[in-house]
Amino acid sequence: MTAVLVAVRRSGGSAGAPEVKLPRSHGVHLLVPNPLEPMSYIDNLRLSGDGTTAVFVDPFDLVPGLPNDRLRRIYAVDVATGEPSLVTEAKSVPLAISYDGRSILVELYEKRENVGLAVMDTKSGESSPLLPGEIRDVAGADFSADGSTLAIVIEHDIYVVDVATGNVRQPLPDADGSFADPHLSSDGRLLAVTSAADNLPVGAGAPGHDAIVVDLSTNEVTFAYDTSDPTFADHSTSAAGMSADGSILAINVQLSNVIGAPASTSVGVPFLYDRAAATTSAVELPTDDGMPILANALAISADGQRVLIGGQLSSTTFMYDVAAGTATDIFPTVDGAPPHSFAAAFSNELMSADGDVVVVTSISDRLSIDPNQLPDVVVWSD
Repeated sequence: MTAVLVAVRRSGGSAGAPEVKLPRSHGVHLLVPNPLEPMSYIDNLRLSGDGTTAVFVDPFDLVPGLPNDRLRRIYAVDVATGEPSLVTEAKSVPLAISYDGRSILVELYEKRENVGLAVMDTKSGESSPLLPGEIRDVAGADFSADGSTLAIVIEHDIYVVDVATGNVRQPLPDADGSFADPHLSSDGRLLAVTSAADNLPVGAGAPGHDAIVVDLSTNEVTFAYDTSDPTFADHSTSAAGMSADGSILAINVQLSNVIGAPASTSVGVPFLYDRAAATTSAVELPTDDGMPILANALAISADGQRVLIGGQLSSTTFMYDVAAGTATDIFPTVDGAPPHSFAAAFSNELMSADGDVVVVTSISDRLSIDPNQLPDVVVWSD
């Protein structure tokens, strides 16, 4: 098997979006041949909102003389040129990346102990402590596109950080349930998040967990689905992404008895929620021999017009065009065998803000361009 990093570049783009030029015109190509050492693997993949920078951690580099410890090297790759750079050899794991790719939120380690969170510069590798002390179970983090705000979710707590001052506050300090999957609007005012709490200001939601939106200027909480519809009110929902202005959310709803799913199995089904109209619409999934392909929403573009969706029971990844109502497989067969692509993390960082660049981790056993049977960084452009 060959583990590869894949960047997808679609032709065209949103107005005003930065143009990203890849070194090849189409197809699957090596972007950086084996930038890591043997015994390494690509993990914790993140993509900047402008689509220019991908960062990932190499968690399997053995520290010389310390066989029971591991060095987590963080690499950054320029998506346009394929030029890799080593950000740091400090024991750290990237959790989120800023829109411009200049900053990453990292977990810091000493030996095997977590010693806190910090913001690290991807050019210099220098870091500024943010939340010192042992940190466990970080369930997601997100930078706002304007760079003003950072949201971090740790178990029952949401931490909102003013990036300029370093001030930290908690908008929902008394929540009795956990949070996950944070997504900030571009100005940092709105936060979409998955909540398992029952004592929020909006009241108890559906059994399990709910997709909610928190107005960080007022701490007002609203559900990110039509509460009058039992499809959503009676089932768990989760936040997959939010448009730049916070008007459209991609959510997943856990439903049972879904056509194509194994009997008595609950699966996530993607929907779009319009906050202004308070209406929910289905994402029309493609079919395989007449059966809908089961898939989750993974991310939504800044304008709310593209949704990245990934198969749950197959290795397919689709780009859904909201206006056209169509989904396109962006990783078709490679050399006669499926590339077995899968999303590295359910976050908007897998897709650029304009929806023109997608980054995933892929395992392919029949990729003819692979020269070494080691992890490689690969670009797929369209």
